[in-house]
Amino acid sequence: MKKMMTTAALLALLAAPCATYVLGAGDGEKGVPKERILGTLLQSDGQAQKQDQAQVQAQQQVQAQKQDQRQAQQQVQAQKQDQAQVQAQTPVQKPRKNRKYGPDWQVGDYWIVESTNRQTQSGAQRQAQAVRWRFEVVGMARIQGRDCYQAKITAIDVAAGSPVAHIWVDSETGALVRVATLTLVRGEWVKRVQTFQGANGKSTGVFGSIPCLPIDMPLFSEDGSKALAGEEEIYAAVDGDDDGSKALNDAAPNFAYKVKTSTQALTEDGAKALLDGSKGLLDGAKGLDDAIEVTMDGGSRKARQIWTPNSPWPVYSANDTCEARLVETNVGE
Repeated sequence: MKKMMTTAALLALLAAPCATYVLGAGDGEKGVPKERILGTLLQSDGQAQKQDQAQVQAQQQVQAQKQDQRQAQQQVQAQKQDQAQVQAQTPVQKPRKNRKYGPDWQVGDYWIVESTNRQTQSGAQRQAQAVRWRFEVVGMARIQGRDCYQAKITAIDVAAGSPVAHIWVDSETGALVRVATLTLVRGEWVKRVQTFQGANGKSTGVFGSIPCLPIDMPLFSEDGSKALAGEEEIYAAVDGDDDGSKALNDAAPNFAYKVKTSTQALTEDGAKALLDGSKGLLDGAKGLDDAIEVTMDGGSRKARQIWTPNSPWPVYSANDTCEARLVETNVGE
């Protein structure tokens, strides 16, 4: 019968410097070489280390997967919060106010305006250089705490590099609240944003700021029955695309403007005087029999317009540098 060697004896024997063999259980039997036992022990130890490493890597992978899942859940939650915030900030479109004159828009409305440069001498030259612009109401936004319709303005059939603009109009008052332009200057696109604010937050008529396109906007009565005429008012044009909360007194003096508005029924003589002696510029315009003429006077800046009932834009407008006429409308119910 073979006798089992104790662990302590095995370790002692392995530690002995001159031991070549580990004796077997039987007398005179040649045992297992010490080198083979050491190799076996080292191999077992290496396998145990690999198993430990594999377990650690598996645990790390599990932790990494859990962390990725937490991050994904956090991103989804953040997106939901952002969407909720945007929805809370985006006004809900209301039915038209059925104003007689002035902006009374809905998302999806569009119209086309043709503009010419008044500084060109002859009428033929002006007509040859006419540019058509498409206005489209693309959405709503809240600016200065006011629900506004946003209209995008793009040039039609003009080479690349033409200005692109957006305007925002108060859905309640029809007042022009903000203008943003993107203009190509020396090969680079330059963005400019102006937010308009009257004294004490009051709405006023506003002179627009788009090159070669008159977008001056008078202020109409709440029911749109007339343009509000009266004493001279002051408004600020504040540069920047913030929320327009900067007070009028905080605006630089050169960005403060005055405007006085007057309105009257359009007469045939008045139309001829306004349109250089001819009503031909308004051929095809509807509602001229019930049109009004609106004049905006800002001292160094002046604008004159003709508005017809239920029109999204003046059928004719002119300021110191350009004039425009409404050539097409597509306005829903």
